[in-house]
Amino acid sequence: MAATTYTIGRNQPSLVRAVKWNRALQAGLIIGAIMFLLTRGIPWVGSGAIDPAVMGRDISPGREATPMFFFGVMSLHFLVAALYGLIIAPIVHGFRPFLAGMVGAVVGLVLYFISYAIAGMVMETAGTQREWASFAIHIIFGIVCAETYKGMARRRRDVPLM
Repeated sequence: MAATTYTIGRNQPSLVRAVKWNRALQAGLIIGAIMFLLTRGIPWVGSGAIDPAVMGRDISPGREATPMFFFGVMSLHFLVAALYGLIIAPIVHGFRPFLAGMVGAVVGLVLYFISYAIAGMVMETAGTQREWASFAIHIIFGIVCAETYKGMARRRRDVPLM
């Protein structure tokens, strides 16, 4: 019986080394900023600065909304966007751009269900809260973040100048 072993040499970078983490973070924050402006998935409803929401999920201010509350919601939104970017990048790193978008949509869907479970444990969600906006935002975020990362992490070829 022959046993096969796989080794990672110095010439073959591991996935952790191959992923461009700074580009993943940038892609997450850029798309997070766009999604902050399109909180409900459509531009004419209101941004996250008007309707406090983290990735499309409404956050109620409690008794009164203070500037620190809005700053906290915005900070949490960008923290989640950066984390999502860091999760999506290593998953889609090895795929071609079109397929990376499809995989990004599936990852966004999985992140939606994880986010839904965490939000259900942390805060009481009203039965009337619309989840379709959060559902759509997560899938769109997954697609666009995957494609943005693939575009930003693309290798640059040395092209001679004329």
